[in-house]
Amino acid sequence: MYTLKLVICIQLLSLLFVSSSHIYITGKNAYSSTTETSFTPFQLEGFATKTVSSIYAGATFANSYALNDEAEAIKIEEYPGSGLFNLLEETIVDIAIGYAHHLFLTATGKVYATGSNNQGQLGSENGGWVDGLENETVVSIAVGDDHSVCITVTGKVYAFGSGNFGGIGLGELSTSDVPVEVLADSGLFFVEAAVANNVAMLLTEDGDVYSYGSDGYGELCQGEEDIRLYTPTLIDFNHTVKHIHITTKNAFLVTEDDEYYACGDSGNSYIDFTEFNPPNLYVPTYVATLSEMSIAKFEVGYIRMIMTTDGKIYASGNNQNGELGLGKDTSIYYSTLQYTGINNALDVSVGDFFVLYMTDGDIDSSDQDTDSEDVSEDVSEDVSEDVSEDVSEDDVDDADNTGESNGGDSAENGVVLLVGSVTVGLVMFF
Repeated sequence: MYTLKLVICIQLLSLLFVSSSHIYITGKNAYSSTTETSFTPFQLEGFATKTVSSIYAGATFANSYALNDEAEAIKIEEYPGSGLFNLLEETIVDIAIGYAHHLFLTATGKVYATGSNNQGQLGSENGGWVDGLENETVVSIAVGDDHSVCITVTGKVYAFGSGNFGGIGLGELSTSDVPVEVLADSGLFFVEAAVANNVAMLLTEDGDVYSYGSDGYGELCQGEEDIRLYTPTLIDFNHTVKHIHITTKNAFLVTEDDEYYACGDSGNSYIDFTEFNPPNLYVPTYVATLSEMSIAKFEVGYIRMIMTTDGKIYASGNNQNGELGLGKDTSIYYSTLQYTGINNALDVSVGDFFVLYMTDGDIDSSDQDTDSEDVSEDVSEDVSEDVSEDVSEDDVDDADNTGESNGGDSAENGVVLLVGSVTVGLVMFF
């Protein structure tokens, strides 16, 4: 298992390997007077000569950021105007974006918060520097819709914001407007948090996973559904885990052998079931489709985006606004992975109805074939027919703004794209 003491160094080093970057965008009414949805990327000229090291999609395009080569946060929609966000000349190494609030992590381990504070999710009365962490060095941040989690260099976990349904893991405490340590006397050393609406997971240095919150589909991996856990509870799983991802319908555990296990809604698990409408997954269940891929970054939210180690992008989920980047107009819901035609990706980040990509060069839109390829049965050959199903109302509710991922390094010659609609109203990620 890795430790967190090298995280900030790695994040800082990633900022050195960037050069001129571009941002591309597709979607309904995206910097245009038209209300039509475009499925082919076009460039945002403001980034043509700038550098980008990493990208962060918010619930809406208006709340999306990029980090430049000087470790400053750029609010993408406003660039090159007032979008440059400089925190008292602090170097920013990570950003976590919630439904209506944001956390910014600096190289010195400080946390700055902006946005809505109706549930205390900013950790201070009026936002700004988070109270109560002055003597801590934070190395990891995560947010749900209206709560926040910080992990320190010593493996402590602090939570603040809404605790409805056990969402902050502090017993039956409903809300905390200041950071409170979770499992303070446990002696556990935590290295990663995955947070969605009212559910969360914590990963320890030893590869164990604890889950808590309100479970509707089995996504807490505790052997049953419709349970509520007010404190983090150990998952019975006989594998060493190195990454965790959670939404309000699914959880994915990635083992040290790069094997993927899913819990929760079976329809979004990537498992090829032989039965119609299979039951939900209450315990971690092996997912061959994902385990057989070489995944560099796994983004789960309202849609799923997978970036492989050779820069290919695969997608699944709703495509009614073109957010999957398949180059075609369709309201079909893809429950299986589709190859997008993008083969030079360096980063990917998922919003509610759009996706940001960073690539190492221009995107050839001719690669986005109108007959996208289904790769769920054989991930080594992109030759299957599309397997799709109609979008249900339940799928529209299947949303979550965390964009949880298993990493993904910044790289040279970054070109950033945005695919999908940027004008639709907010919904919660699943």
